Amino acid sequence: MMFESCKQLKESMIDYGVSNGYQLVFPVNDYKRLLVKCGKEEIDHEEGGVGNSDKIEEDGIENNDEKGEDDVGNNDEKDGMGKEIGIDKKKKVRKCPFRLWASKITDEGSFQIKSLNDKHICSRKFSLGSLVTHTWIAKRYFKQLIQNPQMSIRAMQTDIMRKFKCKVSTGQCSRAKKKALLEYEGGLKEHYAKLWDYQAEILETNPGSTVKMSVNRLDGNIYFSSYYICFKGIKDGWINGCRKVIGLDGCFLKSVCEGQLLSAIGRDANNHIFPIAWGVVSVENKENWKWFLTQLRDDIEMIDGVGLTLISDQHKV
Repeated sequence: MMFESCKQLKESMIDYGVSNGYQLVFPVNDYKRLLVKCGKEEIDHEEGGVGNSDKIEEDGIENNDEKGEDDVGNNDEKDGMGKEIGIDKKKKVRKCPFRLWASKITDEGSFQIKSLNDKHICSRKFSLGSLVTHTWIAKRYFKQLIQNPQMSIRAMQTDIMRKFKCKVSTGQCSRAKKKALLEYEGGLKEHYAKLWDYQAEILETNPGSTVKMSVNRLDGNIYFSSYYICFKGIKDGWINGCRKVIGLDGCFLKSVCEGQLLSAIGRDANNHIFPIAWGVVSVENKENWKWFLTQLRDDIEMIDGVGLTLISDQHKV
């Protein structure tokens, strides 16, 4: 089985471990190698043994135990007759045989599993330690936290236990929530910074369209004020094929940056909704509506307004 990178394989193994309650560890974890084992290291007592260093060899990688023959020999005890008596050695081992070894394929740049023993003899664990981090939690709960930023830490902790059968601390949940919200807020601010590029792209790909942006300058900083869009095809379609009736409405933008969405909607020959223009402003007031309608008037070529009917959201039908 092949993966794009070590990171992708590691994330897959973390999901696998959490789903099944396996306490996976990564003794070798770098850009070109990944070794995955299961379970904690436990002390195993061996009687009288000695001397030869254990050696693990995998794809040319050797890992010798810290103590060799000389070290063990120096620690042996002798009885009154001068004979050596073997003593108990304390050695840390993992009883679960699960083992995965993967490495990078140089020619292709991909990551491939070279050997795998998928047998587990360990029971399900509910406390997975460092396997479950606040970053992992934030990734799984990103959409949920954006839709419900008021979600409590306790509710989040309970939901993780119910969904993943995994115990996490309130501190992990708190850091995960903070990380998810910061990423979302930062992403929105970066999107606003790209509005100039969005304007240039629309004008290049849709010649004749109208895109206008208004900004406020304060203390050397530039702040978004309003944005207006009317595509050439929609503009011509309304002028040539729709009744001269326009509905105006505004609604709140419930996001970190907030604001108001203003829209102008028409009706086509089949009495279907026909969007004409829309804009985003900081607040819905007379000044912003005047700015929006001025742009709309110029686009639909209704300078004096004769024969045009406007219906706002304040009209009752």
